[in-house]
Amino acid sequence: MESIMESVYYTAAQLAARGSGDIPKELNSSTHLIYSSPATLAFNSPGAEGYGVKRAGLAVPGSVMLIVSPGCCGRNTSAISRMPGYEDRFFYLTMDETDLVTGRHLKKIPDAVSGLCRGLEEKGKRPRVVMICITCVDALLGTDMERVCRRAQDKVPGVRVRPCYMYALTREGRKPPMVHVRQSIYELLEPRKKRPSAVNLLGFFAPLSEGSELPAVLSQAGVRTVRQIGACRDYDSFQEMAEANFNLVLNPEARPAAYDLQKRLGIPFIELARFYQIDRIGAQYAALGQVLQTAFDDQKWKNEAESAVASFRDAFPDAVFSVGEGMNGNPFELACALVREGFAVREIFGTVNADSFVWIRVLAALSPQTRIYSNLHPAMLHYREHYAASLNDPEGDDGKKDYGKKAPLKKDSGKEDPGKRETGKKDPAVTITIGRDAGWYHPELPNVQWISDVQPFGYGAVTALFNALGEAMRTGSRGGFSPEITLGEKDGVSRTVQEDRAAPGTEEKAEKTERAERPERVEKPERAEKPERAERPEMGERTEKRIRGFRRFTTPFAPDQSGAVSVLYDMGGISVVCDAGGCTGNICGFDEPRWFKERSAVFSAGLRDMDAILGRDDRLVEKLAEAAQQTPARFAAVIGTPVPAVIGTDYRALCRMAEKKTGLPVLGINTDGMEYYDRGIEKTYLALLKKFCRRKDGANGLVRAESGFVRQQSVPSRIIGVWGFTPLDFAGILTADELKSRLRDQGFDEILCCGAGTDIEALKDIRKAEKNLVVSPAGAAAAVWLEKEYGTPWEYGIPGGEALMEIIFKKLSDRSNGDNISDGMGKVLVVHQQVLADRIRRRLEEAGIYAVTAGFFMMNKDLLRGEDSVLREEADLYKLVLERGFDCVIADRALEPVLAGLRVKLIPLPHFAVSGDLS
Repeated sequence: MESIMESVYYTAAQLAARGSGDIPKELNSSTHLIYSSPATLAFNSPGAEGYGVKRAGLAVPGSVMLIVSPGCCGRNTSAISRMPGYEDRFFYLTMDETDLVTGRHLKKIPDAVSGLCRGLEEKGKRPRVVMICITCVDALLGTDMERVCRRAQDKVPGVRVRPCYMYALTREGRKPPMVHVRQSIYELLEPRKKRPSAVNLLGFFAPLSEGSELPAVLSQAGVRTVRQIGACRDYDSFQEMAEANFNLVLNPEARPAAYDLQKRLGIPFIELARFYQIDRIGAQYAALGQVLQTAFDDQKWKNEAESAVASFRDAFPDAVFSVGEGMNGNPFELACALVREGFAVREIFGTVNADSFVWIRVLAALSPQTRIYSNLHPAMLHYREHYAASLNDPEGDDGKKDYGKKAPLKKDSGKEDPGKRETGKKDPAVTITIGRDAGWYHPELPNVQWISDVQPFGYGAVTALFNALGEAMRTGSRGGFSPEITLGEKDGVSRTVQEDRAAPGTEEKAEKTERAERPERVEKPERAEKPERAERPEMGERTEKRIRGFRRFTTPFAPDQSGAVSVLYDMGGISVVCDAGGCTGNICGFDEPRWFKERSAVFSAGLRDMDAILGRDDRLVEKLAEAAQQTPARFAAVIGTPVPAVIGTDYRALCRMAEKKTGLPVLGINTDGMEYYDRGIEKTYLALLKKFCRRKDGANGLVRAESGFVRQQSVPSRIIGVWGFTPLDFAGILTADELKSRLRDQGFDEILCCGAGTDIEALKDIRKAEKNLVVSPAGAAAAVWLEKEYGTPWEYGIPGGEALMEIIFKKLSDRSNGDNISDGMGKVLVVHQQVLADRIRRRLEEAGIYAVTAGFFMMNKDLLRGEDSVLREEADLYKLVLERGFDCVIADRALEPVLAGLRVKLIPLPHFAVSGDLS
């Protein structure tokens, strides 16, 4: 019988007994690999959800952002860019290996800032502020961004240029990224004369909800103007925040910014906390009133909150809660509020730190058996409600645990009723969840996500929350988990931004040797030629196009590390992305359509700044060994990112250490986040083949002949290998099931395809394959290796290509305004991965249409014709269409802005690696 892997929790009583100085390692993210759960995308991908670093940096009205980084770091911005209000606000300056070595990217920044400001000014959108967002790479390089920003500011008079640090390595340091970005924002405020009746609210980037009573309470103290950055209309109104008599800090991450304003502008501050415990809200207002020498009358709002709680309790007295951290509040404080109101809280998903123990001690007294999980621990991959086990209680629930079901507070006294605690109650099943993460773990239950941009606060937050809980219970809304990036039920369904967010190495030497044996490719030009100037008034001269790596219209494409994970996703191994967390979140949340439907052991190494600086490979090995004990796996892979590229990680040595410690085969995939996804796919294929599929004489249907190995005729089943098939190229076009069905229709019994259901044991049968089919250029090197190793023939092709072409040509016909496919089409440019683009081109030619292919990715000479083009910069596509006079472009919709102003129609063909969008 297969053993059941279990997630790990500690009870409130156990944690309280240990104290804040003895937090278990399972709840301390710095001591283990980090599971990049769909429930915690915001943690693992800064800027992915809500107001992360990138979106927060644009909280200032009239601001734009230039993201200077390897392409992988800007990938998740593709989702934010589609949100209303963020058009023409994100720009990119992507880095390559030469930039890492020479630092030449820093010299490009002033010109890039000048160019983007000029282009926006010609559209009537000249920015007031340019935020320069840099990442872990520049943190490790020690870049002085203040100096760089001053040089850039000198080139754009009247525009402020400020740094914005997206350093995931410092997440748990003295100044985490979200603390620093708040400081950068409020450093823009300039001295002004103070207004005694003006107050600022600091801490949130969106305004308080209209249901919050805080502005009305402050009015009782003579406050007439309450300003918050999320409500500022323009840059001038933002500057009016410098007039404040004092600041109210509503989020502790804004405390350093408040200190800066106090020192620089003489604006003192007072801190308030967000509570869901009604008596604490009242006590906080009373304390604030003492400071402001005002006795606040808050009884009206207090009564409304108490009424909302009572109504929910009367309707659902036996409600049992699961509380997550993916919501607007502190999960431990909210759990205390629920328990004190008489409800049972079975479990909490949260990040435990020293501050959490204020609430954990309360829970230990009132609800000692409430379970506390860390969303980030690798064992959460196996979370199942009925199988979760406590480390200190291996027998599981005894049926008599106290989850805090007790009498509610007496509202008149504000004290607990000690006489009505229920004990001996059977372990209750959760009936409702709060938070996006809790909704993920209990998809069948009613869920209130409670994670809107607009922030609840005070009594109004309590009232709104319990009203929402009551509505969720009454309507029975199930499957409450709704990621910010939503995927449909199958490939091909639109991937969009959630708008209504309030709704309930391969070895280096071997790699060099192998290169000469791969299919010959066209090398991309070292520098794109200066595009010919076009009559395009809204863009002007587009002088910024001359800057290598500058992107104005398109977000960076999927990087090599995403390609590596895509191949390994369902092969039965552990994939460890060697990063601080951000890269893993980008891979899983933005480049892997399967992530929200199929669980996979993809973990982040959880690197911190000192790990990178000191090269603590031994700590990574220890983390991997622990994860291997908790997750059944047949192999492991360490996947590179820009951080190990900067510090020069020795993957061969790292893999040897890991194999000795874990007893598993370990692959090292030397990706760096600066190449595209297809290179990562290619490297991963070769690493797998060399590790698991080396030739064995006389085995598996092969016999020795004078010319080498030849295939016996008695192989019992027909096997075909498929290379280059991943969702990054085929999502929304061809599913894995469709691929296999079409090959079975051709008489094949077994289809071996990494990343499409073939595990590592099945892959070993690749030596028996009758032939190998390469469906994208990323698979060609693997096919060549197998041909050399086993003599297996290979060819380019797409199974069932005719049926696929019919679908694509139906779209062409719909856009052609004619019965004949060739009517009105003119010259066609096909931009996609080369094998698919070539297949479309040949079908177009059969219909009498002139067609050419072009690509930003691998272009093998086997399929290349004289007029085909290799693209490096987005400007190359504009120049190609302009100079060659194409009438129609078949490409991903994300490329349409690049072609704006040209008389060309775009027929959308999704390429997930380009846009991360399947619409």
